[in-house]
Amino acid sequence: MSQQQVASRDREKATQANKWRTSLTSACIILCQFVQMIPMGAGINGSLHIVEGLGAPPEQALWIVASYPLTQGTFIIVGGRIGAVYGHKITAVVAGAAWVIFHLIAGFMRDVISLCVMRALSGIGAAFIMPNTIALITINFPPGKTRNLTVGSFGAMAPIGAAGGSVFPGLFGQLLPWWWLFFFLWVLSCHYKADSRTKRESPRAILGAFVYCLFFLVVEGEGRPMDRNGKIDYVGAYFGVAGLSLFNFSWTQASLVGWDHPHVYVILLISLGHLVAFGFLEAKVID
Repeated sequence: MSQQQVASRDREKATQANKWRTSLTSACIILCQFVQMIPMGAGINGSLHIVEGLGAPPEQALWIVASYPLTQGTFIIVGGRIGAVYGHKITAVVAGAAWVIFHLIAGFMRDVISLCVMRALSGIGAAFIMPNTIALITINFPPGKTRNLTVGSFGAMAPIGAAGGSVFPGLFGQLLPWWWLFFFLWVLSCHYKADSRTKRESPRAILGAFVYCLFFLVVEGEGRPMDRNGKIDYVGAYFGVAGLSLFNFSWTQASLVGWDHPHVYVILLISLGHLVAFGFLEAKVID
């Protein structure tokens, strides 16, 4: 075999290996979005089964539903900036680890309040995952077909993940005890034992651990942070995140206990004050 033929064969092997790595990188990023959307749908359709297993009043299911998207939707406004300063991949990896850890801890919570706190903390991890994985799409893929397919599939995973999370609790709730949802999410669960008060979140944490570990090993980050010497507006971030979180909290709590309780509208007024301060501060920054 001539040297030219050997060189040609080596180039073909390198091209094929690069295609496999590109496909795997795309799949890892897409799966990150899919996994972090599952708890949203699972909370919606599985909340009543969870509070029943915990022996809590049915109306407390509302906060099991709301706690995860509350923080996921508010902390996202700072997630991308932190990634730009400290590195998008390292931020996504740390956020994924937090997502897994707080879901794992949630499995040992024995009342609704502590479970909701853990779901809220895991929602913060999800809020940091989303913008930074989107940034990694642009870092890993140049403009073209692969980037377009990855971006489109990434966006599709939001409704698919949430819908999947909604379907599974209903299916298992009709046929089996609700914690079988988490058996399903944990493929390697042959030695797993659960009851209604412990370990209900562990299989989801294992699923997340698998996906985010694969993400860490496969997806390449930027050589250096995009804005390594940049600054983060911590004051503005506080007023923005706190304002949105308290606003969301007040309306959610009002639907549960009504507006007759003073703490509900006091929190609403505090949230509006935070949002006004946020608008004023950001207007000064723009000027």
